[in-house]
Amino acid sequence: MSFPLPVLDDRSFQDILDEARRLIPRFCPEWTDHNLSDPGITLLELFAWMTDISIYRLNRVPEKNHIAFLNLIGMRRNPARPASADVIFRLTAAQPEDLTIPAGTEIATEQTDALESIGFATDRDLVIRVPKLTHVLASRGTERFYNYQPALARPDLRLGVFSDTPIVDDAFYLGFRNDLNANSLYIEVDCTTDGMGVDPTDPPLRWEVWDRFDQEWVRAQTTEDTTRGLNAAGYVIVQVPYTAGFTVVDGKRAFWVRVRVVSPRHGQAVYARTPRILSIDVESIGGIVSATQATIIDQFLLGYSDGSPSQAFQLPVAPVLRNRQTDPLEIESEDGTFEPWSEVPDFGSSGPSDKHYMLDSVTGTVTFGPRIRASNGREEQMGEVPLLGRALRFPQYWTGGGVIGNVGAGTISVVKSAMPYVAWCRNETPASGGTESEDLEAVKLRAPHALRARSRAVTAEDFEALAIEASPAVARAQCLIVGGTARTIIMRPDQEAVGAADIANTQPSSGNSELRQLVGSYASLRAHERISGVATHIATSAGDFGGNGPGGMVRLLIVPALRDVSGAVNPEQLGISAKIRQEVFEYLDDRRIVTSELVLGTPPYTWVSVAATVKVAARTDRGLCAERARQALATYIHPVVGGSERAGWPFGRTLYIGELYAILQVIDGVEVIEDVTLYQVDPESGVSGPPVTQVSPGDGGLLVSGAHRISVR
Repeated sequence: MSFPLPVLDDRSFQDILDEARRLIPRFCPEWTDHNLSDPGITLLELFAWMTDISIYRLNRVPEKNHIAFLNLIGMRRNPARPASADVIFRLTAAQPEDLTIPAGTEIATEQTDALESIGFATDRDLVIRVPKLTHVLASRGTERFYNYQPALARPDLRLGVFSDTPIVDDAFYLGFRNDLNANSLYIEVDCTTDGMGVDPTDPPLRWEVWDRFDQEWVRAQTTEDTTRGLNAAGYVIVQVPYTAGFTVVDGKRAFWVRVRVVSPRHGQAVYARTPRILSIDVESIGGIVSATQATIIDQFLLGYSDGSPSQAFQLPVAPVLRNRQTDPLEIESEDGTFEPWSEVPDFGSSGPSDKHYMLDSVTGTVTFGPRIRASNGREEQMGEVPLLGRALRFPQYWTGGGVIGNVGAGTISVVKSAMPYVAWCRNETPASGGTESEDLEAVKLRAPHALRARSRAVTAEDFEALAIEASPAVARAQCLIVGGTARTIIMRPDQEAVGAADIANTQPSSGNSELRQLVGSYASLRAHERISGVATHIATSAGDFGGNGPGGMVRLLIVPALRDVSGAVNPEQLGISAKIRQEVFEYLDDRRIVTSELVLGTPPYTWVSVAATVKVAARTDRGLCAERARQALATYIHPVVGGSERAGWPFGRTLYIGELYAILQVIDGVEVIEDVTLYQVDPESGVSGPPVTQVSPGDGGLLVSGAHRISVR
């Protein structure tokens, strides 16, 4: 239990004035006029007001001591965080050679009379490559593969792409020799009208790529499709995500893109006969890259050193974004060149020859080491001081952040950097993640955790708190620590494998559902397989998850922060992008203990739907009442703001039908709840299961609200 801060004097202005009035007969009995019009009463009010100000300042002393203590333990305000968005670049035409849109390319929203332009910058290089198609396969189900290239060479054969009567998981594969992650593929096909039976505007097809992080096939967005379900000559534009990578299909290692027959939704028409592709051609006409709300300042001269300790310099624009694009401070050396210095969080370990500086990201203040008088009387310099007259500069730094960057979809459309062959750019989804600088109250709440964990992830609570601290895109986290010798791989883009991965090779016991889930999720990984610059390695161990070996696995389930927390939630909204995964992983990797291995993922979600009939009072707006009921249910059954405490639906908690009566009963206008029915729903097809009295999401799972049906009488 925390100690309450003392109120040194709780008297108010009125208390002081009343006390002074009571003392008048004692010290000045001849003063008998105590009305507000009396000049003496006016003077008492003035003195009471001045005393009230003094008491207010006196009561600020505990808060001042609190702030001084926060400074003493090294607590700092977190700077503003910038919003980010995935931006699609489209070329004027497909290029004959690879084209690179470099990191730091500046884009922005349009400036209007009412709104200023908001600048963004790309986070990494976007390489738009010329596709090199080497393999074309057709599969029947999930096991049998056929080389489809002879069919393309002999279009008169009119061979079918799928089975004669297409079945679920029939697929058509395009294998490329080069890496096409983040590219926009223009796939031009010549088809005949043989794929009968489907709705040309809604065929049961899905374009997919191999995700090198999740090690599974994932959906690729199609922005345009004029083939009418592979029934007409036309084109498909497939946006490949930047998490896509190489894999092996039918013994052939390539960068694979496939179109697959999927299970039809309720009422969706299916193929009666297979489509036939006579020719195919693939080009890259653009790509997608993440962009951060930022302004780039190049070659900024900070000032000149006066040679004194503890000198400070102020950047003109703050906050400073801490990312890989911000270069270190450079200081002029004796020969006129500039030498980079190292940023440190404090000067506690800095010696007189260490080229160190501190940077306050919130205020943009650069500080050099102080000179401290030791107990023996000698003065010690904490960090080297730049010599008199030496210039200080930042080759480049990024500034930005705040909620102003959370712009809507389609608003980032201006290319500010000169880029040849680029026709336009656009963000298909809203920018998110922008937050303001941390306030003092938030720092006070964070201080006890910092003292307890000291920025180390040891317990499950440490991992959860640090995951939320790592990124504003993380709303909640659930940590599951599994002891024993079982460990798993950690993969990061453009790097070798971070650590060895050990997965138990023994058969899991029937009662160990945790083991079955973990082993199953990594069953598709191949030993010593290099996938798109990411080395993976799996070693086996005779131990199991229940052993007492030296290693352990930490499974961290992440729930993303949602821009809109009202209404039903789509599965796409609950996904965690590769950028967020990497940001959280790198933050935790620096703080985890050596003996732990970390796996990031998302909780298993279960969608539920409610059908209810309610009776309302006379003259009640039925439509408004139904909307309030739907909103109340959607809010209660929500992974971020749901539950009785409005902190998100508790992990693993079961929903009972009796709770829904309590939610609906308190809605304005509702008199009687006649019927409530609870269903579990497939989020993709929208098909509901049979009525149930309770729904459990399972261990570590969360419930998500689907569409609710409310009838009002």
